[in-house]
Amino acid sequence: MALGKGGVMSESNSKKTDPNVEEYELERVPKAQNDTGHDELYVVYNGVHIAKRGHPGTPQAETWVALEPGYRVFDGYDLGTIVIEYNGMFLQ
Repeated sequence: MALGKGGVMSESNSKKTDPNVEEYELERVPKAQNDTGHDELYVVYNGVHIAKRGHPGTPQAETWVALEPGYRVFDGYDLGTIVIEYNGMFLQ
């Protein structure tokens, strides 16, 4: 995990070996640095925030909430992995 701009934590899929596979990163934004009043965790795919983690105590808790049309993000079977789908095709 690396420290990004403004104290934002991010983790990327930097272990990729296929140059044709686009990159994603997980971006953590502390509540003090956003307007939601909550700590946020985003999936950034090719520079676009495509999903965020649902807040505890809500129906979306422990799931990924899509922010861009056509994208779905799921937790992978392996701990610490995610699956990205766009218009029914798996990207990651």
